[in-house]
Amino acid sequence: MKKRYFYEFKGNVYLEADNQDEAEDLIMGISLEDYLIDEDVFEIDEHYVPIGLEERKEKIDTILHPLDDEYNDYHGKKQSYGPLFREFIHGKIDRQELVNRMIQVEEKGMDDSGYAYEVDMVDLISKKDKTARLCVVD
Repeated sequence: MKKRYFYEFKGNVYLEADNQDEAEDLIMGISLEDYLIDEDVFEIDEHYVPIGLEERKEKIDTILHPLDDEYNDYHGKKQSYGPLFREFIHGKIDRQELVNRMIQVEEKGMDDSGYAYEVDMVDLISKKDKTARLCVVD
């Protein structure tokens, strides 16, 4: 049985053109392999989640698999506390306000809405964009 892999890349191409249409015409048809930077290949499971724990930590900020029960707790805390910590780090709220809001979140309950895992990709056979969303349902 063949294994599944993601080939992930990022890149930028600089060009000069008179307008956007001309820029798009110039970029069409050129080989991007000479312009790709920050390339990464990693093996994935049937749910499109990286198998390697280091890659998983890099891509989804945890080694937990999105179908694990522990991941639900992690995801809920990240969804609930993440915005609060960003406001605190950017100086929009002070420490006491952070603590008060965290207490309010705990009293109200963690935010478990949203997808557990989402990835966008292009299927090389069909050449179409795909979005895979992993949701935990009871």
